[in-house]
Amino acid sequence: MTRSYISTPPDQYGIIPGDAESSGWNIPAGDETPAGGLYSSTKDMTTLGRAILNNTLISPALTRRWMRPVTHTGSLDSSVGAPWEIYSFQGNGRVIDLYTKAGDLGNYSSMTALSPDHGAGFTILAAGDDTTSLVAMLSDLISAQLLPALEQAAKVEANTTYAGTYESVMATSNSSISISIDDGPGLRVDKWISNSVDMFDVISSSSLSGISNPIIHLNPTGLRTQSQVSFRAIIVSPSSSGIGPFTKSCSTWELVDQSNYGNVGLDEFLFELDPATGEVKSISPRALRETLPKTS
Repeated sequence: MTRSYISTPPDQYGIIPGDAESSGWNIPAGDETPAGGLYSSTKDMTTLGRAILNNTLISPALTRRWMRPVTHTGSLDSSVGAPWEIYSFQGNGRVIDLYTKAGDLGNYSSMTALSPDHGAGFTILAAGDDTTSLVAMLSDLISAQLLPALEQAAKVEANTTYAGTYESVMATSNSSISISIDDGPGLRVDKWISNSVDMFDVISSSSLSGISNPIIHLNPTGLRTQSQVSFRAIIVSPSSSGIGPFTKSCSTWELVDQSNYGNVGLDEFLFELDPATGEVKSISPRALRETLPKTS
């Protein structure tokens, strides 16, 4: 970050609408410098955003702890972090949180926005009249275009990487899993057979869900290495009937890892990847002690 400063940089590195004093270009912020007296460029802010998203600034654990709401507000669309202003958008069947930090001083306004789910974001730096409302409007316009595009790109990538059929290579084992992409979050399990047993029937008839004709989506946990990616199965009902948040809620989110076999959650799935190419080689429903190679 070669164009970031804690004191006023040479005028040649900035845009000064009017004169330096009235525009706020050279206002000494004193003790408020960390909150509103920093100078930077779009390139440097992009570098900072990438470092946060790639966990190269601080550890992944601290990054996840940092990028969380500290408190909610009176609006369902916004929460407050430290120092984040968090805005929530409705995606395809899920909520997308955009972690942002805005700034205003004199004739200057800024916005840095990060989407941890997509590993992407944007930065806006503006100088001139009425920049606060301008930056807010530009942020709305960019988000309205960017977030749906990122969601669609993620689905295309997930379809290319994970969708397909996984089957046991053992002649004595009739086990297979078929995965596709639908309008819901994550990966959809279309078929799941383990040793000739239809696992959808098992789930419907057991205390695992109590749901008839369940829909199973595999959702990423965020845990991964170069050769493994972890997912958790969320079981939902095809019916969305209800009169309010209690009857419409997906209570199965609260049951993750509730049922175990051999100290392994029945909802835990692990994809094995080729470290060199990133291609998926197999899937393992870990509690069943099966590894099913990808066949198509």
